[in-house]
Amino acid sequence: MTDASPGDGSRAPARDRLVAVSYPVDADYDRINAEILAGDAEIVSTYALDDAQRTEVLRRAEALLGELAALSSLLTLETAPAAPLADLVNDAPVIISLSGKTRGGVHFAGTPAGYEVPILINAILDVSRGETGLSAGTVKVLEELRNPVSVRMLVSASCSSCAADARLALQLAIVSPHVDAWVLDAAQVPRLSRRIGGTALPAALINDICWVPGAQAELALLARVLFAGT
Repeated sequence: MTDASPGDGSRAPARDRLVAVSYPVDADYDRINAEILAGDAEIVSTYALDDAQRTEVLRRAEALLGELAALSSLLTLETAPAAPLADLVNDAPVIISLSGKTRGGVHFAGTPAGYEVPILINAILDVSRGETGLSAGTVKVLEELRNPVSVRMLVSASCSSCAADARLALQLAIVSPHVDAWVLDAAQVPRLSRRIGGTALPAALINDICWVPGAQAELALLARVLFAGT
């Protein structure tokens, strides 16, 4: 992979990238530079390895996250051993957490690939700005939450329609300190994927209890989050 120093705008040619994609990725990478980050943002990648396959997934994660971190001096990358997590995401070999101007938790379970890459890029931009595309009404409703709500959005690298729902879930967490939002790659959390069987993706899991299969409109997902958190 071509070396790139932080903030110099350099990036590896697409042919050298170690992350599999199914669409032209260069335009999404360019947005880290073109859409200037509004403030510092941090990617924290944790990992738990127990076999060669997980080692390969970690290698791909380090390649992707290293490339992204090199695109802006405002973006930093930290790698740390994983702490024990809830059973539903323990299968994931890599956990990615973003910090910046976010009030809740913004996380990814598994190394993003394919159509999941722009989900990660959009999340970095969102937590840097602390701004979302949520309606004023949605923001007001989120202020009424009083209890913790976990929102886990199951997606896949080949699902082009998953991005909107994944970004919606993460933006709920950017606004509310009571929301802990996750985007999970279905192939990298096999026990969870087997549990839901043939459920269409994207699929949302609210508080590890309520499955919501298929694409969700903002108000529909908000109603379920509000019910769980009040």
